[in-house]
Amino acid sequence: MNIFCRLLISISVVFVASAAYSQDWIYGIGTGLAAMDVDGDGGFGTALGPIDFDASMSSSEINRVTKSAIGFGGFAKKDNLRISYSIAQSELEDDLSGTEGGITGVLDLTFKVRTAEVLLEHTLYRSGKSSWGLIDGLRYLHQKYESRLTINGTQIFDDTVDDYWLDAILGVTHAYSISPRLTWSTQLDYGFGGSDSTTHFKTGFSKVIGSRWILGGGLDFKNIKYEEGDRDDLDWFLYDAKETSIVVSFQYLF
Repeated sequence: MNIFCRLLISISVVFVASAAYSQDWIYGIGTGLAAMDVDGDGGFGTALGPIDFDASMSSSEINRVTKSAIGFGGFAKKDNLRISYSIAQSELEDDLSGTEGGITGVLDLTFKVRTAEVLLEHTLYRSGKSSWGLIDGLRYLHQKYESRLTINGTQIFDDTVDDYWLDAILGVTHAYSISPRLTWSTQLDYGFGGSDSTTHFKTGFSKVIGSRWILGGGLDFKNIKYEEGDRDDLDWFLYDAKETSIVVSFQYLF
């Protein structure tokens, strides 16, 4: 059983346990939209030698090559404890081709990524309209590259490389209640243990609409540094990138 499945089971256990004591708990579940920019580098080892590439992509470029993307998240909250989770999966495809001197080459690329996260937030202090808390939890990321090179109709190269890591998360939160239905929240956390380091910052608003809906929006930034193995090894894998997203979310309360 891989780490992604184990983390899904852990999330389920947490929410089943909280449901068993559901009195006074508030639950939410939802999804959203995101526009992401990536600035960084990647690389992996192959039988033909290491491949380095520029992992930088604008949001319009990511949108152009995205084949599929799905994600959802939710939370359970009671008193000063909030349990939140998110799960997402996306697949990007692109191909590069060119002809020179009678030789035609086509390179097909597929990139798949899975992420999952579960966090426990403990509100420690309240003063006026502000509250401060600590968070801890787990964050999982799995990346998979598939590449195929064809020259003059003959397949020269076909390989798949993937890697994953699981980080422990520690961080702080702050929330400011602008009004009874509108809150501005900020989170800063650090991931370690799987990646070399992952710094995560997000800030934005959440607004309660009616009695059952929450509309959210804001900025999400991650600085991910991960390298496995040595550059000349077949199992070498590198992802060193800054991911910046503008996010809009919708959640249903029950």
